[in-house]
Amino acid sequence: MKETILEIKDLSVGFRMYERGLKQHELNIIKKMNLTIHEGEFLAIVGASGSGKSVLAHAALGLLPPNAVEGGEMYFCGRRLDKKLRREKVGTEMIMIPQSLTYLDPLMKIGKQVRGVHGSVEKQKEVFRRYGLKESVAKLYPFQLSGGMARRALIATAVITDAKLILADEPTPGLSEDLALETMNHFRDLSKSGCAILMITHDIELAQKYADTIAVFKDGEIVDVCASEDFRKGAEGLSHPYTKALWEALPKNTFFESVIPKKKKECERTVLLEGRNIGFRYGKGDWILRNVNISIRRGEVAGLVGPSGRGKSTLARVLAGYENPDEGVVRWKGRELPKKGYDPIQMIYQHPEKALNPRWRLKQSLEEGWVANDELLERLCIRKELWSDRWPNELSGGELQRFCVARVLGPKTEFIIADEMSTMLDAITQMQIWKVLMEEVRRRELGMLVITHNMDLAAALCDRIIDLSKMGN
Repeated sequence: MKETILEIKDLSVGFRMYERGLKQHELNIIKKMNLTIHEGEFLAIVGASGSGKSVLAHAALGLLPPNAVEGGEMYFCGRRLDKKLRREKVGTEMIMIPQSLTYLDPLMKIGKQVRGVHGSVEKQKEVFRRYGLKESVAKLYPFQLSGGMARRALIATAVITDAKLILADEPTPGLSEDLALETMNHFRDLSKSGCAILMITHDIELAQKYADTIAVFKDGEIVDVCASEDFRKGAEGLSHPYTKALWEALPKNTFFESVIPKKKKECERTVLLEGRNIGFRYGKGDWILRNVNISIRRGEVAGLVGPSGRGKSTLARVLAGYENPDEGVVRWKGRELPKKGYDPIQMIYQHPEKALNPRWRLKQSLEEGWVANDELLERLCIRKELWSDRWPNELSGGELQRFCVARVLGPKTEFIIADEMSTMLDAITQMQIWKVLMEEVRRRELGMLVITHNMDLAAALCDRIIDLSKMGN
């Protein structure tokens, strides 16, 4: 019989919250949850954004904030998981791959972070080779990496050790399909060698290909547990209504396509945004972009794809005016783009926590540029009465991203750049947000550039697809 690595009994997690006048209440996130993962098991957890999946991982490692209220018990290899055992095991036998890239120390070079306390230069070079990171990356700081490179660096910090349990919280967003598959194959190899893998993900397709079992979260509870084979059969292999809804909301399925407005009849349209012979590099380093030409017309939705680290996000910042190109020029309606961000051009970032001021309540962030009407907030499923007075760190990534979408839909907006904005969201939330965004784009004839690694999503949304790896030199 295989050893039980992690056992969770009646876990409940809530947070003490304060309203105006210091009135206190408790926000319950996880409710009486039971979960067991054994040696060599690959368990994937999927479900709604904000349902408590990341809270579960943080609770297991003792990383909950001071205002957390926790109940129930957890056991690691048969021993009660208390503070003393966590100090002994976390970082060696219990490893976490965090969801947010902000976990990388901005003042420490990548090589030192990956090696950590227990790693060596030889092991660091080995994992770099496995994840396609050049040796020169070891001497870089996090801000010098693309999103995909930073994600690979986070994964490398975990797999460099001989852990018994890896908690991987959204390990693949921002990675190209090849790198995502390579990562999952590595996890699969680790589980075959005896390591228990608990992966939190919104990528149901990756989960059903590699995981042994899939647990479905909703409102802080496990509502369904399925063998991965059940998902491979499609909707007919699934019994729970919410599990079926998640599957049907995937971009490749007909439900997603049915809610996306179709493109209007072709007609001559003005070129809104154009980049000519764009070249960009940081300092005197290697060229990230060279001889890139791109143009997007009013009412057009273009998809931008390409390998991780190729410069998609860098190109987005150049087109939006947040970075100055070292070569070439960006034009807006035929004129040179101003040196700073231009308000008709708005960006939606992959990581919403980076786009919001952590010292502002969400109401302040939402009203920074314009006051969104209640009808738009309702369409985006924003719970204004519950969320407006909270701080960004009190909401999930999916909840924050709804605010970020509402912020960019102001009356002055004519062009939107969506940079991997939905990779960290569950399928249903993705579908809801894209539905509203595409309705506005089609109704107002906005231009939009969608940066993604998901070819099914690009096919469902975009009028044409641009492969950055085939542009420039």
